[in-house]
Amino acid sequence: MPISKSLASKFYKYQNMDFKTKILLGDILESIESVETYLGKDEDLFTIRNNPAFVKTLKREIETVSSTMSRLVKADPEIAINNKERIIHLPNKFIEGMEQSDDEIVWETIIRQLQALKKDVTGFLKKHK
Repeated sequence: MPISKSLASKFYKYQNMDFKTKILLGDILESIESVETYLGKDEDLFTIRNNPAFVKTLKREIETVSSTMSRLVKADPEIAINNKERIIHLPNKFIEGMEQSDDEIVWETIIRQLQALKKDVTGFLKKHK
């Protein structure tokens, strides 16, 4: 049975590296925005301190960003995103961060890494519409 033109074009679209890159960037942006939604407008360390369930939820979103970035770099190694490798290795901070509490590590990650990554991702998506 021959493949219809619309099915063939959809298949090609999904094989297109640019499309895959945009999907992965969109997934990263969605996870970052989820973190922002969880935090609400009160973005401070006190918001997450002493709330293990909240910290666990934020850690999971950070891990999602990390694994998606890893897939993105495999799909497009030359992508112009700052600190790609650092983002990929973010979950290691939770394992290695014995001298800091999880809530401090999560907060530092949100402030230092995710906000800069969001700026890079949104800029990249705007530039490559």
